[in-house]
Amino acid sequence: MMLKFIILLFCSAIWGVACLGTIKVCQNKQCCRRFPGKASDLVQTIRQITNDYNIESTGCLSHCDDGPNICIDGKIENGINSAAVAAAVLEINKDAIINPTLLAACQVMEKAEQATTLSEKERNLNSVISALTKQEEEHKICLAQALIMRAQLGLDYTDAPLEQAQTDARRAVVLDPQHPNVWRVLADIELDMGNSAQAIEALQKWAENQPKFATKVNKELQRLSLLT
Repeated sequence: MMLKFIILLFCSAIWGVACLGTIKVCQNKQCCRRFPGKASDLVQTIRQITNDYNIESTGCLSHCDDGPNICIDGKIENGINSAAVAAAVLEINKDAIINPTLLAACQVMEKAEQATTLSEKERNLNSVISALTKQEEEHKICLAQALIMRAQLGLDYTDAPLEQAQTDARRAVVLDPQHPNVWRVLADIELDMGNSAQAIEALQKWAENQPKFATKVNKELQRLSLLT
């Protein structure tokens, strides 16, 4: 165990991240529909709690009834439905070192997701953003997620300020430009604020950073061209 820890530190010093292997995360459409907000967000959840792995989306892992599912070194792990479960599985299977601050932040964000009022959502997200900002560079992936969630509130609630949402989204794209939703959220906010040019730019960045969404982005760009 000590030798593995020393190797982990050595790799971190050289590459800035200690890659312990690859985790494959089921992103089958049926599973994502069966476990809404769990399976589809699982790649991002794992990115938020550890950077020790290559994380890849994969097709069906043939354990649909027991999902969401991940595959670690050929071993299927089922029921990965929260950050805490993901952290426990990674610690057991791969001796992963999970940052307790990031895990706690993810759990508070899960509470925000489940909250039923705007004030409760904002309170939880504000606490996460305040805590993670103290070590922004170290916690940037998780912080970006919290900022995106707070920015989304500006789109979902009429009494949430769009200006704050815009600030959050613009900050999030700097922290984590590879986030699957950040450019879409920014584009929607810019469009709601009447900034068509900025919305188009954000959509183009979305396609650039997430090529798998290129077809969807092109449809949005065509729609926007009819509005401008």
